[in-house]
Amino acid sequence: MERLRRFGRPPRIVGIDVARGLAVLGMVGAHLGDTHDDITWSDPSTWDGIVNGRSSLLFAMLAGVSISLICKGRARPGDTRLQMMLVRRGLLILVIGLAIELLNTGVGVILPLYGLLFVASTLVLHWSTRRLWTVAVLLAVVAPFAVALAHALSLAASGPGLNLTLFGLYPVTAWLAVLLAGMAVGRLQLTRARVAAGLLLGGVLVATLGYGAGHLIGSDRDDLVAYLGWDAPDYYDDLGNPTNEPGYLTRLEQSDEIQHVWSTAMQYKPHTAGAPEIVGSGGLAVAVIGLCLLLARRLRAVLLPLAALGSMPLTAYTGHLLLLTALAGGPFGGYVGVSNTVWARTSVGLLVLATLWVAFVGRGPLERLVARVSRPRAEG
Repeated sequence: MERLRRFGRPPRIVGIDVARGLAVLGMVGAHLGDTHDDITWSDPSTWDGIVNGRSSLLFAMLAGVSISLICKGRARPGDTRLQMMLVRRGLLILVIGLAIELLNTGVGVILPLYGLLFVASTLVLHWSTRRLWTVAVLLAVVAPFAVALAHALSLAASGPGLNLTLFGLYPVTAWLAVLLAGMAVGRLQLTRARVAAGLLLGGVLVATLGYGAGHLIGSDRDDLVAYLGWDAPDYYDDLGNPTNEPGYLTRLEQSDEIQHVWSTAMQYKPHTAGAPEIVGSGGLAVAVIGLCLLLARRLRAVLLPLAALGSMPLTAYTGHLLLLTALAGGPFGGYVGVSNTVWARTSVGLLVLATLWVAFVGRGPLERLVARVSRPRAEG
């Protein structure tokens, strides 16, 4: 049990591990739970929908925090050893993610893009904190309109590259906005109560502004129409087959692309990548980090299982997807019915196993592998 007593001591920050643990459990719920798509704050039964979309963005923001903690703040320009360490780490996470996708789990696996974010971070390690915040805000507020305009003018063009970088569940601009914000947060004195309280209050304010703007002036257009880029009921039959498809200019004229840009960029629901969603979910992620930092100061023993889970997020995330595959009867095994009971049991199992692993072994197996592969090589 000596490992448990040592767990969470510097340089580890228990509050960050707790936030990671929440992100993992949230993504487990998004995949295995029977959660609501929309949240009605006056109806507590819908509050489980908070895990949809927001958990993965919290996970990405914590990646940025971790990068800054690894770098111990702002890196020196040209620090190739640090850059190569992050590149190796990111590429290994990418490979693990691709291997999981081969299991055909039927869910959107975040790890490939998560790994690419580590690689992309090497380009901005030397940026000032102010620059990180500035670019993060621009990517969150301005980029959704640029992406929506490209989507509209291309009449919803698709392809592997476009789907990965711009037109997927989240365009790379959204992920980068959250990553950069996380890197800026990671440079703060996170062990100070005043900083944690500032993150909590500031995050709540930003989340309120983001979601508030979405509800007040956001789009009420049908999600499918907003995604497709045009409303063309006369061009398709009931099965979606083209009947009398016009040329590009005609479709562009009739698609009302300006309205499409606004409706898409001002979406606030999960996985829409609109400015209100990115700002709102980003603010919520910051608030969660601040809250976890505050709670961990007083409730370390109570939160230990959650922190243990958060200390091995790659292992836990991979484990729950392997469980999903097993429940389906193996790769290509079929659809797995979701339920909050399965979510709860899986969560309890992960918390218990993570705590036992920390107590008797220490670092998670995949975390140990990633650390070994990404360890800086000795010079000479």
